[in-house]
Amino acid sequence: MYLRDLSCQCSSLSVRGHSHCEHSAEQTIKYRLGEVRSNPAYAYNYRNKPLQRAQILKQLKGWIACLCRWGGFRTIRNRMLVSTLTLAMTGRLHANAAGALLKIRYLPIHSFTPKIPAFTLAEVLITLGIIGIVAAMTLPALIQRNNNKITEVRLKRFYTAINQAVLMAEAEYEDRKYWFEDLKGAELDADGKPVKGSSPAEKWFNKYLGKHLPILHSKLLDNGSFIVYFTDGSALRTINQYNTRDWTFYPKSADKCIEKYGLTGVGGAGICAFPFNFMPRISETSTPATRENWKFHIKKGFEPWKYKWDGSREQLLEGCKKQTGGADNPPSPYFCTALIQYDNWTISPDYPKKVSY
Repeated sequence: MYLRDLSCQCSSLSVRGHSHCEHSAEQTIKYRLGEVRSNPAYAYNYRNKPLQRAQILKQLKGWIACLCRWGGFRTIRNRMLVSTLTLAMTGRLHANAAGALLKIRYLPIHSFTPKIPAFTLAEVLITLGIIGIVAAMTLPALIQRNNNKITEVRLKRFYTAINQAVLMAEAEYEDRKYWFEDLKGAELDADGKPVKGSSPAEKWFNKYLGKHLPILHSKLLDNGSFIVYFTDGSALRTINQYNTRDWTFYPKSADKCIEKYGLTGVGGAGICAFPFNFMPRISETSTPATRENWKFHIKKGFEPWKYKWDGSREQLLEGCKKQTGGADNPPSPYFCTALIQYDNWTISPDYPKKVSY
């Protein structure tokens, strides 16, 4: 039985018949402890004899009741004295050791309270500082890895989905070379704003391809081109208002990318915007040089930008390293999408740009 189980009965115990209640609470407990020290059988009986154990507990109740009568149980010192007595009588503390404890003039509470391990403020601050340094070193790499993964997955998914849409359109409208048209975007009004419903390019896209894609919504942009947003957060737009041949795919945050890099050409190529071409047929009157330039697109579906590509990875890498430059002067900065495709839709360690959104 624990001390708190005994002490809670203070108010209900009778203290009549206890000859030492006229002494102070401390003297009473010391006196009783002296009896325990002179009679080691207390501990033995408590451990081994149930009847004697009951008698010892009864004595304890009486002595604690005596202490309560004098009000000493409310003080820290006398609570510790009762604890010492209880441990000694139940054999959990040797009586001589208990006597030594009682010789201490002042018994601070922490002498009887187990110390709880804890960190100092300095240790906590040092630990937080180390965590902050490690986070500053590792978070950028983790964020970049996540951006790369999003780009890889959505580029490959888009490439599959858009070319599947081309095949479905062919099943309905025959070969792509018959229904492909190189059309302009929307007309602009007197204020330079695109006129809603005036984009032949948007109508053509919705008729042949859009109905086979998971489009969330679409809108006209200020330069007359249009953009469609997909359900996974990616988007596709015509590069300009002049044709349906050149396209830009945004794996994520298209509006943010356009706001940062603008609508001229493929702003942010290889960073947040990735160029594609759809050029399934070419004019019969085209020169051999023109056909050579478009050889990776003629009779194909949507393909990463490969206009004037010589077929080598080195040229793709050199083009992707560029920050500016047009499509007519290879190696072109538009080659970044083709470089990722060449590497099996992965952003390789030597990819020259940092993908961001």
